[in-house]
Amino acid sequence: MKFLQMLALAVLVAGLPLAATADSIDYGNTGGKVTAISGGTALTLTGSRLTTLTGGPCSTTCAGGNLGSVTFTTASLSSGSLATGGMFGAGGSFVISGNGTNGVPSGTLFQGTFTSATWTVYSLPKGKTVFSFIGSIQSSSGGTAFTIQGSSIVKNNPFASDGKGFLKWASGDTVTSVPEPGTLALLGTGLVGIAGFLHRRMAR
Repeated sequence: MKFLQMLALAVLVAGLPLAATADSIDYGNTGGKVTAISGGTALTLTGSRLTTLTGGPCSTTCAGGNLGSVTFTTASLSSGSLATGGMFGAGGSFVISGNGTNGVPSGTLFQGTFTSATWTVYSLPKGKTVFSFIGSIQSSSGGTAFTIQGSSIVKNNPFASDGKGFLKWASGDTVTSVPEPGTLALLGTGLVGIAGFLHRRMAR
């Protein structure tokens, strides 16, 4: 009986760090359209395909041409403009969804809200433009996440006064959710309690 109790405690100790970081997820996405909304003061990404996923349901990387979707909608700009770059306020949403292929389950895999986001516009020779989007996200489960995304070079700025259409999204990068300080404190308290229990059992 003592052996079974010790084994159960050992499994619990091993599982606690996993529970504290189970919300961590890395992804890759490609394609999609970035369109101006709210009278040209906010952005939305639609039609972007999830191509890789590490973490969450995929302990090793799940990969494929289309594993699901990545979408986001920002809050309105707090400064600047979509044409020249600026800062978005807190709000909006960021969602990664799976479609049930290549080991990725169907449904929402990650969901959060932007706490801030930066939109940077670089002008290049011959009328070309590069757009960069960097956002900080508060995940729905309480952790903090960061996402860095970039778009390909475009010949014409679709958000300029004479611009037309939408921005074709090239790729997205990593979002990693980390435990809240409260989660870490709870983990530490649990480990201290278990250590004390083990010490008392061994002393007997």
